[in-house]
Amino acid sequence: MFEIEKNVPVQPKYFGRGISYPLQNMEIGDSFLAPITKLKSLYAWCSNYGKKHGKKFTVRTVSPDEVRVWRIK
Repeated sequence: MFEIEKNVPVQPKYFGRGISYPLQNMEIGDSFLAPITKLKSLYAWCSNYGKKHGKKFTVRTVSPDEVRVWRIK
């Protein structure tokens, strides 16, 4: 089942490799959901982005199908 959300702005197109996660827009305490099938790439994105920009993220499984990413530093 999908949840319908209103007033969510359209993200700009991303012309790089794979999926673009919204890490650059996150403040401490912010989080987002991602499909668990992208878990390995998600860990890599969070780790690499965090090292480059002095930020820290954590990823937790929240359901059999989804993980949630939080910015913690």
